[in-house]
Amino acid sequence: MIGNINKSNSPYSTIKYVGFKDGAKVLDTNMAGQTPAQLANEFEYFSNKNKRTQKPVFHLSINPHPNDRPLSTEEYIDIASDIRMELGFDDYKHQYLLALHTDALHKDAPEIRPHLHLIVNRVDFNGKCKKDYLDYINIQKACRKVELKYGLITQPHSWEISEKKGPPSREEETKFIQDAIKEAAADKPEMPDFISSLLSKNVGVQCRITRTGKLQGISYEYNNKVFKGRQLGSDYTHQGIQSKFGVVHKPTHKEQIELLISNKRAGNIQNVSSTSNSSDSESNSNGELAVNNLEITPTVQPALNLEQPLTPYPTTRKDNFTQNVNNKGFNSQTYEPHSYTDESNCADLEPLPTPKPPDQMVDNQQQQYAEVIAHTVRMFWEKQKPDRVLRGSTFDLELSDSTIKIKRKSGEEIAQIPLSEDQQPRGIGLNLEDLKIFHQLQQLLDSNRAKQEQQPKRSRDSGLEL
Repeated sequence: MIGNINKSNSPYSTIKYVGFKDGAKVLDTNMAGQTPAQLANEFEYFSNKNKRTQKPVFHLSINPHPNDRPLSTEEYIDIASDIRMELGFDDYKHQYLLALHTDALHKDAPEIRPHLHLIVNRVDFNGKCKKDYLDYINIQKACRKVELKYGLITQPHSWEISEKKGPPSREEETKFIQDAIKEAAADKPEMPDFISSLLSKNVGVQCRITRTGKLQGISYEYNNKVFKGRQLGSDYTHQGIQSKFGVVHKPTHKEQIELLISNKRAGNIQNVSSTSNSSDSESNSNGELAVNNLEITPTVQPALNLEQPLTPYPTTRKDNFTQNVNNKGFNSQTYEPHSYTDESNCADLEPLPTPKPPDQMVDNQQQQYAEVIAHTVRMFWEKQKPDRVLRGSTFDLELSDSTIKIKRKSGEEIAQIPLSEDQQPRGIGLNLEDLKIFHQLQQLLDSNRAKQEQQPKRSRDSGLEL
């Protein structure tokens, strides 16, 4: 038995598909409506009690094994009830609708493949949203319990399958990526060489690496379809490629990996080679990565007017560079350099100030970047009013101890923005491209605010995404 979860904010279209399409039969519900519109209105009455829940519709498809024994209607209803209970949905607090579909056929045989569709309102009658943490793991555990209880064929957990076929719509890409990984890992390479080989085969790679260089996750992309490692099988996760295929990852590989991936984002990489395991590779005295035969086609960036420099929103800090210079009485028009003819003239001169070390210069730059985006991040967070996590297509925002942590989709933390304006923000891995994105976001926020001021009765939903 396999359970597939989907979450959305469209109760009407989901209810119409689940309960009223050809080949569908409603088996059980605790709602009173008789039509898709009536049921959707009833559903939205309670989901609207929690405005922060962006996707209140929990849609689960339950697919028995092709060789399972036939199940009765009562057994289908009991199975769905057990699964709801295992997932933490209380039938006396959450709306639900269960339907049986008999319109699909088995892939390898012209026989009907009956399967269940279950819709549950994540927002209960009191307006409280059921957390979805680890739902994708909990549904598998629930299916294993149901299989044992009803004498059905037991299937392994997804993390126990070493190699998966993938759904029909992604089967070709799944097989291609799996073959590319096997080929790239054939010689048990180090991680940069492994990633370089995949990129040369047009397989995109994203790695989640901690600040200390520890590899915590990996995902792949081909034909504009993204696959987490576990979706390909346990052998293709960040742990599997090391234990099964012998790929070697070291904390010192962090910068090399990030460089390879960033170059891939910047354009189309045809041939990439790293220096991690090659005797004739080119590297400088600092051990920097040498990338040979790299061809990049720049991507077209969205139009953005940056003639005026990005500056932080007004803060209480007054240690502005210009102010510091003016306060010290520096005047470029009156300044005249001195010339000295012998060493005796230099006896009373003060020593030159010690230059700032590179690390301190980087920290100062990151501090400035963080101050630039701090107001935008706080404004966006207040506008969206999330619970603790706000996920976007480019960044994820997570609230921890009254501080908003900004992370890339790879998991890399790039900034920390305190909710209080009295506390200093902290930059970690920000760059100019990030500043451009937040600059565009600020423009959208300002535009959205102006529209709302003109039409105060419009919905509070901002419609913005980070």
